Amino acid sequence: MDSSFFNVLGKSFGLKLPESAPDAWIRRWLPQNSVFSEEAVNCIGTFELRVEESELENGLYWQDELLCSFGGYDEETADGFEALVQMTLASNSLPEHLFLHAGAVDLDGIGIIFPGDSRSGKSTLTRCFLEKGAKYYSDDCAVVDSSGRLVPFPSALKQREGRKNRRVEDLSFETAGTGTNKSIDLVLFSDFESGASWAPEKLSDSEAVWRLLQNLFFPPAMRENPKEALGILRSVCGGAECYLGKRGEASEIVQFVRGLS
Repeated sequence: MDSSFFNVLGKSFGLKLPESAPDAWIRRWLPQNSVFSEEAVNCIGTFELRVEESELENGLYWQDELLCSFGGYDEETADGFEALVQMTLASNSLPEHLFLHAGAVDLDGIGIIFPGDSRSGKSTLTRCFLEKGAKYYSDDCAVVDSSGRLVPFPSALKQREGRKNRRVEDLSFETAGTGTNKSIDLVLFSDFESGASWAPEKLSDSEAVWRLLQNLFFPPAMRENPKEALGILRSVCGGAECYLGKRGEASEIVQFVRGLS
């Protein structure tokens, strides 16, 4: 079994993998902006994939605890592993970073996040922004640093089919925001509703912070660092215009943003 490390967001994580694991499949569930190395800096813990034990013991482990059973080198297993890796990163992110359930883009120099749950239309809105020339930061798991700035954390875009998400595109770093961290200028709470017309109300900083609290990617992380987490959210909302409303077509949001500039 090969052992190495991947570095992301300034931290290192151990990685133990069987030789049979295809490289392309591994990269489907690790963060796309990971940097692989043979040495660790500030190692937090180790992920291990076991596939040669008994059926009940095969799976992805974190610090020797089973996170998810192994179902094969397929897309569904990769998606499950990806969600658990993101959750583990989020649980170890504070005080340096905070993870949010949000899409995130940079359109014409305007940093935008749009929080929401798994059925709020974040991926559809992300794709619409990208089609209009935006830089891609996230479609579901947005990362904010301790000063309230957006951190690139791209992953494959997904499209919901029934109860499952299907990967529809792996974006190259040419279309992803891989540069320095970006200020957040707009926070848009914009759940999809068929037939709705985007007519948002502007939120106060305190209202926006409260709503962002409902969209933490890993809420338990805040219990250990409540002051730091609230400080990050206040920095985000204090430096951005925040709006709430229902939307129909995603293109309405793009037009709204460009109308503000």
